[in-house]
Amino acid sequence: SLHPQIKNKDPGDYEAAKTQLEPNPITPVQLTNQVVKHITKPNNLGKISNAHAVHCDRGSVDDPKPIELAIQHSIAVDYPKTGVAENFSKELKVFEYPDWMEKPDKPCYKSTSVVGNCYRICRSLAAVLGEQDVMTDMSSLKPQPMFLYDGFQNYMQEANMFCE
Repeated sequence: SLHPQIKNKDPGDYEAAKTQLEPNPITPVQLTNQVVKHITKPNNLGKISNAHAVHCDRGSVDDPKPIELAIQHSIAVDYPKTGVAENFSKELKVFEYPDWMEKPDKPCYKSTSVVGNCYRICRSLAAVLGEQDVMTDMSSLKPQPMFLYDGFQNYMQEANMFCE
């Protein structure tokens, strides 16, 4: 069954960075400097997100590295608001990616995770049926009864619009 047998964990809890407040009125020069700093600062958000996916693929979301990356991701997202930059350390960087991330210009490995296995099954299906058939011909697809919950009928008309 694809229904998880474990209970969801509590959401992550960390202390958000404090917004850097300016005690005096902000001048046009300060505002310009902040905008330039924000525009020119290297944005690590994508690298952090990718590293999180890789570390989760190789281990678990409960491992220390994915947890640290989740915190760094939140800090990076809040950077324009707080002015506090993330700390994307060398220990968290990745240099090899799972096959399901489809990064042809980077070294990759065959993922043994559920996502990796599903990816290869879908790729095999696409190879047999042809890419176009997999992506466009959904008219014959029927939902599996184990995924249907009371009230699903209320959404069938809207869902069928995507199969036309």
